[in-house]
Amino acid sequence: MKRMMCGLALVALTAALSSCNGDPTGDIRGTGEHVVADPSHVVLGQGSQKFVVFQEVDAQGNQQEVNFDLRNVGPGITVVEDTSFLQTTIGTHLQTSQRFIVTGGDLVNSSFTVGTGSDTLQIPVTVTPIEVSPAFSNTAPAQNAPITVTAPAGYKFLPNAFVTFGADPAVTLSRSADGLSMIVLPQPAFPDPTEIPPTAKFRTATIDSVEAAYIPGVPLVLPTTDSVLIPLLDTVPGHDAPGTAPVIPTPALGEVSGFFDTGGFGGTDISDDSGEGAQYYQFTMTEAGSVNITLNWPASSVADLDLILCSDISCSDGGNLVAAGASHPESGDYNLAAGTYYIVAAFFASADPPDFPTRIDLTITRTS
Repeated sequence: MKRMMCGLALVALTAALSSCNGDPTGDIRGTGEHVVADPSHVVLGQGSQKFVVFQEVDAQGNQQEVNFDLRNVGPGITVVEDTSFLQTTIGTHLQTSQRFIVTGGDLVNSSFTVGTGSDTLQIPVTVTPIEVSPAFSNTAPAQNAPITVTAPAGYKFLPNAFVTFGADPAVTLSRSADGLSMIVLPQPAFPDPTEIPPTAKFRTATIDSVEAAYIPGVPLVLPTTDSVLIPLLDTVPGHDAPGTAPVIPTPALGEVSGFFDTGGFGGTDISDDSGEGAQYYQFTMTEAGSVNITLNWPASSVADLDLILCSDISCSDGGNLVAAGASHPESGDYNLAAGTYYIVAAFFASADPPDFPTRIDLTITRTS
């Protein structure tokens, strides 16, 4: 009797151990299959390619053996299977993943679908432009001559859009309310000392924050199809005296005027600041309003410049010192009555020999 009970106990123990060694998740493996992709949304430039890897996984994330087929390829793109992906040494493929190659043809929002049996997954595809073709009002501007940039059909400039010529950002003077145009002032090019004589430079323009109508809200940074001949930096005549001071256009409300010049400072400072040299610029307020005036010069220069504003040609008020010192840019805000005003860039030697800045940059922004 004891032997029979021991035998029954051994059978029961063996059955229990067999039960414990089974897969507790076996009843849910292979259920809840669905297709996953990396990436799940393809964004690529026109003419370029991207890979998309597909798998089918169950509810636990276990990869399933599958053979995906391509379905419903939308317009403007091509999609083919990458037959070299996960290839084995015996000429077969591992069937846990498949990779497809997407090529962007037209500028579109499109899609394609892959499936295995009743399991499918649609992949959105956005083909973005790789360049843009705006119209430039002048492709060979003179120094301090603004350029109007007009967006091509299907594009517009976002509120913070700007243009760079080569590596130098232009001064954005204004943008139209509809975003279809903006006016910019290119920085003049520094003469190349190895060139005799130096020549103006062609620069490719790049527009930052341009929007394509078919993908609204996406800021694009795109080179343009045309280059602009950027003028060489030159000295503007008349800047050594207030009576012959170059005129900076007065901007409209919310807009900017810019001006570039060399820094020789051969004039006498007639303000109370008593600089060792000075340069003069004038602008006219046709009505009362507020402006910001900013003076800047290359970061490599240690020149000490003061920004001063005089209310008349003789600076009878002694001049309003906006900012002083070698740190820059220097900037000041003014509430002005109608009239003509004179900007004085006063120079103080901070080195021997004097470190004249190679270029000075002035902007006037109309704030009210």
